[in-house]
Amino acid sequence: AFVAQKAHGKVKTYSFGSYPAVPLEAARIDLAEVKALLRENKDPVTQRRFNRAKSSAANDNTFEAIAAEWLKMKQREWSAGHHTKLARAFERDIYPAIGKLPIASITPAIVAKAIEDIHKRDVLETATRILQHLSGVFRYAQAKGLCRDNPALPAREILPRKKDTGRMPALLEFSALGDIFRRADMARISPSVRMAHRLCAFTAARIGNIINAEWKKFDLESDQPIWNIPRTKMKVKSRLIDHRIPLPHWKQTHRTRIY
Repeated sequence: AFVAQKAHGKVKTYSFGSYPAVPLEAARIDLAEVKALLRENKDPVTQRRFNRAKSSAANDNTFEAIAAEWLKMKQREWSAGHHTKLARAFERDIYPAIGKLPIASITPAIVAKAIEDIHKRDVLETATRILQHLSGVFRYAQAKGLCRDNPALPAREILPRKKDTGRMPALLEFSALGDIFRRADMARISPSVRMAHRLCAFTAARIGNIINAEWKKFDLESDQPIWNIPRTKMKVKSRLIDHRIPLPHWKQTHRTRIY
């Protein structure tokens, strides 16, 4: 079946396909849609090409494809460990559920179901963090004009709120710090963990930086000892300079007991 249309002195043909590959009922439905387009002065041939292009774009713009672009962009900002951890979380918990869906077709209910399945493993912190990053992917897609809304925002309502446990009280007296070190010394931990505990207490560095600390990054012989953490090892890699932490002289630290 086909429809002939005359436009600008030329005849255009719109074909529905051959019978019996295309049933008569399907051809009648297509014919009604074509006539409706003609009444609106729209070219059915152009409209079909537009629909095919739109469908092809939707297939290319799956959540997994857009998330991969977003992760690649974030790789310049995050540490390698943080980036790898999130990429694995997406592969484990998100891509099987929504990875193949066109990102524009994903609704809050679809996102909520994926997050709810994660929360069922009793990992509220993991579900919350993944949802935050999902929101980042959808914001990226919004900026590129690939979706209008951010379906991750309403999905937050399915997760319980964290209990407000308050902040740990600050140590305002020197003796309180000594008490912490005494209890740490009595704990059944290895010497390396004990020294990591000390390094954390004296520098307030992130646990990841302490675990990955290298001897060659410590300058202990200068008048002012320094621990130099390369900017590429920091969580935010967009820093322009390395992170330098002043340290007390090791001889002074060896002589002085604060507890």
